Amino acid sequence: MPEQKNELEQKLGKARREFRARILFGAGGGAVVLVCAVLFAVFFHSAPYTIEPPEAAQRATVSLGGAGVALGGRAYWFGARAELRAAAPGFVARAVALEAGDAPVVTLQPAPARVVITTNPPLAETDWRVNGEHAFRGARFEQSLPAGTARIEADHEFHLPQTLELEARRGDVIEREIALAPVGGVINVESEPAGARVSLNGGERGVTPLEIQAPGGAHRLQLFLDGHEDIDEEITITNKSPEVRRSYRMKPQSGEVRVVASPPGGALLVNGARAQGNVLSLPSGRAHLLRYESPGYVAQSREVSPSPEAALEVSFALEKAFGEVQISSEPRAEIFVNGKPAGETPKTLRLQAVEQIIKLESAGHRARELRVTPDPAVPKLLDEKLADELEARMAEAPKMLTAAGGVEMKLFDPRSRARFTMGAPESDKQRRANEFRRAVELTKPFYVGIHEVTEEQFSQYKKNPNAGQNLPARNVSWADAAGFANWMSARDKLQPAYELRDGRIAGFNPRADGYRLLSEAEWEWLARVAGRIRTGRFVWGNTETIPKGSGNFADESAKGAVPKYIPRYDDGFAGVAPVGSFAPDPAGLYDVAGNVSEWVHGAHDLRPPAPETQVDPFGPVRGAERVVKGAGFRSASLVELRASYRQGVSRARDDVGFRVARYVYGGAE
Repeated sequence: MPEQKNELEQKLGKARREFRARILFGAGGGAVVLVCAVLFAVFFHSAPYTIEPPEAAQRATVSLGGAGVALGGRAYWFGARAELRAAAPGFVARAVALEAGDAPVVTLQPAPARVVITTNPPLAETDWRVNGEHAFRGARFEQSLPAGTARIEADHEFHLPQTLELEARRGDVIEREIALAPVGGVINVESEPAGARVSLNGGERGVTPLEIQAPGGAHRLQLFLDGHEDIDEEITITNKSPEVRRSYRMKPQSGEVRVVASPPGGALLVNGARAQGNVLSLPSGRAHLLRYESPGYVAQSREVSPSPEAALEVSFALEKAFGEVQISSEPRAEIFVNGKPAGETPKTLRLQAVEQIIKLESAGHRARELRVTPDPAVPKLLDEKLADELEARMAEAPKMLTAAGGVEMKLFDPRSRARFTMGAPESDKQRRANEFRRAVELTKPFYVGIHEVTEEQFSQYKKNPNAGQNLPARNVSWADAAGFANWMSARDKLQPAYELRDGRIAGFNPRADGYRLLSEAEWEWLARVAGRIRTGRFVWGNTETIPKGSGNFADESAKGAVPKYIPRYDDGFAGVAPVGSFAPDPAGLYDVAGNVSEWVHGAHDLRPPAPETQVDPFGPVRGAERVVKGAGFRSASLVELRASYRQGVSRARDDVGFRVARYVYGGAE
């Protein structure tokens, strides 16, 4: 059991505890006082200030926003910033920001005077100016003006300007009224003729010439004179233009004239000037000349004197005017007038005196179109020489052209060496029985493809497995070759040469200017005559030795691939070659001598020809076999290499192709 403390020890313990508490409390209070002192030193600020001008400073009231006070020219505040506000009677109050270390000078501006001015009478469109500068427009002037002298002007266009000078003091309220006096104006009125009655704003004032006194403003001025149209005008008198002068030419009253005219669409003239419309308003009291004209008709005139009391109606019915046109031509030609037949030249026609389109046509000649306006007074004379159609087309034809499908073609005119003999003479040891001698004359210029038609070109007409290649098109039947020619004609908008049905020829137009196969005569003329000094047996001339590079034949490179070959001749191609692989012949054509043989137009016929000269022959139209001309890459004998060599072939072969031709001008039927 613990020992109990005596009463003395208990009192001593209590005393010790109270002493420790006093010590701790005293230490804590000192710390609080220290902290407060530090905070006061950091956040409490003061700054001196000055109010200007001195007149404002004497009566100024100064306050500080937030936790602060202004005393005796110094501001005191807690925090980083404060706002100092200053106000004085007659000055505009002002506030400035304060920061530690500032010593601001607060300058108060004098308060403006408030000026209110009205006009008598009140006018909304009054212009107000202050010291010569325009301020605004309105019936009432109400603005703040700085202290001092001000010149205020009130200006309304229908009144005399008024000026008011004011002495404005700080904070004054000034109210004034300005009396505006109307401007006095003069209106001087004259008229031709004189004596017109004058009315101003509905009141009669006299007759012209006349001077009228009138105040500023808008006025309605009217003039009345018997037999003349009224004058009605608004006149304005202003303080800048107080005097108005008017001189009127009184226009005679008008009468209505209605015009009915045929044919419609002509020109109506009134006193020589063109009128608009057929209802006219013309001055009465005098005569007017009306005239109606239309091309190809006899003009008519009428004189009218209109009246304001009743409308006039005037009618014109023009008769056609005719003139003679005498037409002759060389050669004789058919006449068409505006597309209608009108006989043959020479002829005199009586035609209406309007522009006529006269066309002259003669077979084989270029049609001539003329535009003529017959003259009723003097006959027109037309004497025309028609150009030969072929010569006209030759003059227009380019030497080279690119036809449909990309086929390049060259122009040939055989007429300078038109006559030659086809076939082979009996003295020719290589002559075959079908190579008949025939006298031929070619009279028509024609275009011919400089290359054989290629696989790529033919594929545009009929798809084939070799599309895209520059090799000559092969395994093509004669009918497909003719079909390709018709396709080209359609693309180039030319007259087709062939009529084909079910893959067979059903008709042929020898005068068409569309594409076709070469005639046998044309092919042989190109191979033997064109571009050459004398007619040759072979494409390269008369020598039986084949010049190097003459064409693609069965050569050394084809040995083993063909039954026969040409020794000591190597063209570099064992089979077919791309078109244009060899130099052109004397006519400028490629591969006429070799590469592939070529379909021509005519059927193969073994009957001997008639002895007379054949002009532009195409050969038989129908037959089981068609003629193939020229040697190919399998040809190895002089027999096949001759230009007169011909074959009869009935179906497509891999060594037969074709080239196309067309006339520059096929001619009339």
